[in-house]
Amino acid sequence: TTVGIYLRHVRAVYSEAVTQGVVAKENYPFGRKKYVIPAGRNVKKALAQEDIENLKAYQAEPGSFEQRSLDLWLFSYYSNGMNLADVCRLRWRDLDLKAHTFHFVRTKSARTKKENQTPVSGTLRTETLEIIERWGNRSRRADDFVFPFLLDEMDSRKQRATVLQVTKVTNNWMKKIAKKLGIEVNLSSYHARHSFATALLRSEVPVGFISQKLGHASLKTTENYLGSFTDEQTRKYLEVL
Repeated sequence: TTVGIYLRHVRAVYSEAVTQGVVAKENYPFGRKKYVIPAGRNVKKALAQEDIENLKAYQAEPGSFEQRSLDLWLFSYYSNGMNLADVCRLRWRDLDLKAHTFHFVRTKSARTKKENQTPVSGTLRTETLEIIERWGNRSRRADDFVFPFLLDEMDSRKQRATVLQVTKVTNNWMKKIAKKLGIEVNLSSYHARHSFATALLRSEVPVGFISQKLGHASLKTTENYLGSFTDEQTRKYLEVL
């Protein structure tokens, strides 16, 4: 996985060098019959539905980092498995409070694509609106961030460091909550995204719909997120034999 992460950046630099004529196209080392960047094996991170229900019911200390961390995790889960980087960068203009919907372009897509940046859309549930009410910025000007983590005057390096810190604090507290609830996984924000996708799959929602809500460009990427079916579902599907 690490080799893949670094070499995708190297490939991007080579591609730009070829485009600018710095490197001859025939010397491009990647592609068919050339070097293939390895892909890491994705570990499924979806929680069992019982564990998700226990997290929803958990009573954290009001106003604490514990409550904020749980709320951010649930906000991600309810909001199409939104990455915490995108939660931190969400602006009031991305929300339609009257229609109870949200729209945003994933940070990951904005960094890597110049065209076809299709916004991810979803529904603002009662639970997510309550979380925004608890932790959101009081100023609701369209260009303001929804949550008070980032400032426009921060440069990209400072913003990234802030997002990483919010993620670190959230993950640390979620691990503590998981231990209290007897959830035997190394719980992190990634589990919220994977659990969102798998919860829909287990409810027999089409993979195409799940892929759209996750903001994926291909179904293959979505399939990497999806956990396994329950034993009950497996028996149900095999009954057709």
